[in-house]
Amino acid sequence: MIEAFRVQVSSETIIDLRDRLRATRWPGGVSDSGGVPLSEMRDIARYWLEEFDWPAREHDINRLPHFRAELDGLRLHYIHIKSGRPDARPLLLLHGWPGSFVEMLSIVPILTESFHVVVPSLPGYGFSDAPSSAGMSNERTRRHSHREHGSSVRTTSFTGQTCRRAGTLPRSRRPSGLPPT
Repeated sequence: MIEAFRVQVSSETIIDLRDRLRATRWPGGVSDSGGVPLSEMRDIARYWLEEFDWPAREHDINRLPHFRAELDGLRLHYIHIKSGRPDARPLLLLHGWPGSFVEMLSIVPILTESFHVVVPSLPGYGFSDAPSSAGMSNERTRRHSHREHGSSVRTTSFTGQTCRRAGTLPRSRRPSGLPPT
């Protein structure tokens, strides 16, 4: 069964995140060698605590049509944006690990000029249920999308390189939010 879905994160969840950020116990005597520099981690935590506007981001995310469908007992989240072209073929975009469907949102407007675009949250990510046993894979997710969205689904995994190439499009066709070229 497929049902419409709306991204809604409770204010209690946001308050909990901010409380945990405030309670961070930063290591002392650690140099900035090896791994992410401590100064950068502090900046990231400060940004999430003081600047990130989840309600605004949630509003932007909900501008797209979201759904949840069942696959082997799991409720999987995805967005499905239909092209204006009646002859468009479906295109499935799978995020990497770790990752999120949000990584794909900036390229969706260009792709929907030619494709019906399906962007799932992989099992255990975003708004999809986490599997309780081994065996869930991108291939199983693709097979499910094949059943739900037609036999012509093409599976694509976009990387940062792909996004950089998309950033070379003329300004009139370039979506906002792509990294500079």
